[in-house]
Amino acid sequence: MSAHAMPSRRRGVTFLELTVVVLFVGLLAAISTPRFASTLQHRQLRHAALEIADTVRYVQSVAITEGRTANLTVDPEQCAVISTNVDASSTPGTTIQLNLRTAYDSTINLYASFDSRLSMVFDFDGRPIVNDQLMSMGIIRVVSGNEGYDVRFNSRGNEVIVVPTDNDVIEFLD
Repeated sequence: MSAHAMPSRRRGVTFLELTVVVLFVGLLAAISTPRFASTLQHRQLRHAALEIADTVRYVQSVAITEGRTANLTVDPEQCAVISTNVDASSTPGTTIQLNLRTAYDSTINLYASFDSRLSMVFDFDGRPIVNDQLMSMGIIRVVSGNEGYDVRFNSRGNEVIVVPTDNDVIEFLD
């Protein structure tokens, strides 16, 4: 037996091994980041459409419960849904002004057609009225890129639904 034991050999990470790991992590990040961003944008868009639907229902319920008309306007330039005579439920004393670009995503665009108009009112029965006539169909479209959602409600005003917009009909006539 030798008096000198063989020294243990320590092994560290080589530069090549470290480079391979960093490249692998970078590749995974490059692949997953666009997918994550797309998923996040999709969720933001859907949440914006759901909040618009909730706002429409809320304005309608105020008209019914208070027995008065309640207005609703879509401003495509400001990307906002507005009611100048209904207070926001979260901040009484402040009228409703839902700006989607501020609240959700700066790439969102907003379009609407209440029988080819951008404004309508709910009467005291909750029926949507445009130009003193019962509205036949109301659509508010939220779009970002090639994806969109429609918030639709009919003349009875008894159903407000959110549906994905067909990619073939993203363009919307104001």
